Amino acid sequence: ELEQYFTEHISVHEVGMQDILRIRAIQEDPLEDAVVIGVEPESLEIGFEPSESVQCALPEVKKRVLNVLREWGVVAEPKA
Repeated sequence: ELEQYFTEHISVHEVGMQDILRIRAIQEDPLEDAVVIGVEPESLEIGFEPSESVQCALPEVKKRVLNVLREWGVVAEPKA
């Protein structure tokens, strides 16, 4: 069912909250908790790099992800 679902979506930009909840509902062993952290793009135009506004938001996204992981007891270490 997941394979069929993902063939209907061309880009990660097309995945919304309802899609995420649907995927979680059909998982064999769904997680107890989930956090969604994202950035709303100004445009859905196809490109090779994130737009300037998305690039500017990435440090805050990283900070929020690291905070959630820390709350869950996960130690994230810098990549060597």
